[in-house]
Amino acid sequence: MNETNWYNLIIPKISEVKPLLKEIIAPLKNVKSINGIYLWGSAASYYKNAAYRIKNIDIVYDTECFSEDLLAIEPEILYMTNQQKLENDGFDILSLNFTQEINKIHKSGINQWALSNDQKLLHWGPICSTINDSQAIKKEAELYATKQTNIKNINKTSNTNRKNWYQCYEEYINKYFDDIPMGWYPSEETDIKNILNNIIPI
Repeated sequence: MNETNWYNLIIPKISEVKPLLKEIIAPLKNVKSINGIYLWGSAASYYKNAAYRIKNIDIVYDTECFSEDLLAIEPEILYMTNQQKLENDGFDILSLNFTQEINKIHKSGINQWALSNDQKLLHWGPICSTINDSQAIKKEAELYATKQTNIKNINKTSNTNRKNWYQCYEEYINKYFDDIPMGWYPSEETDIKNILNNIIPI
């Protein structure tokens, strides 16, 4: 499965996501600052249910980078090639390289998280401050999409209808973050042990 097909897979089944993920993360397996790559969220919770359709994919990178170094990275420096100058300016090259690599697979529907060396959880792109807040907004988005499209069961409708539903769903969520630039954002979650108990190696 070609990863460009991701844009054509609207609310895909777990069975469709599994081979897709393997292709997407394959180039990241050799990034030296990544100790492990994990699936999290609803995709991990329903991983054994092949027919379950998921609206978002959450990937967690266990990285050697420290949270402060990641938070210091500004999107505009990702495309600068003079690493010596960046290092002289105080940027951590390990964190910069890590961010450059994960930025290559930044795609709609894929949430990328970093579990830093100092046990902080960060997200690539703006997020809600807590998991509960995020789940609440997603629930509101689902209700909005259902009301706008009158589609109550996304498993029993066409791909075209699912696309319409998902566009409404994303529209609702995006209104919270449209004016916020890309970059690393810290989560207020501190229960790292619980997060580790709910991830699957990929």
